Amino acid sequence: DEFYLDSLAVDANYRGYGIATRLIDAIAQHAHELGYDMLGLNVDFTNPGAERLYRRLGFEDAGKIMIGDHHYRHLQMDSDRQILVH
Repeated sequence: DEFYLDSLAVDANYRGYGIATRLIDAIAQHAHELGYDMLGLNVDFTNPGAERLYRRLGFEDAGKIMIGDHHYRHLQMDSDRQILVH
């Protein structure tokens, strides 16, 4: 029973400007307004940069999953968590 974030991508030319953080903050607020307590996503094991970002924002382990031939870590955070947007 979570609000699931399926995909998030920021063009390589615009990474490092806080765009992903702002998007996740807006998604978490929207999920909370809809009555969801949790925001969840899957991150590919081969994408450590994305996982670092999600963990820095407050996502925590909620299990592992295999989709097709890719292994993913399932992460969750409370939808009402305050994300510090710079």
